[in-house]
Amino acid sequence: MMCKEENCTKPVNSRGMCVAHYQKWRRSQPAQPIRSYNPVKGLTCKLCEKPAQARMLCGAHYRADQRAKEK
Repeated sequence: MMCKEENCTKPVNSRGMCVAHYQKWRRSQPAQPIRSYNPVKGLTCKLCEKPAQARMLCGAHYRADQRAKEK
């Protein structure tokens, strides 16, 4: 079964909702679309083939770039 929230394709956890929507319901927050892990769909890191997360870099390369800038 899939989550009863509109446009959510995650599997049901409890009360007909996925884990994320169920937790929002338990906290009495209005149901909202759950953000995807990778909001920049279709883009890949310019240094490897992993999905891009920030500044056209994957998470590992972005963190390495940030550490290099701190020094």
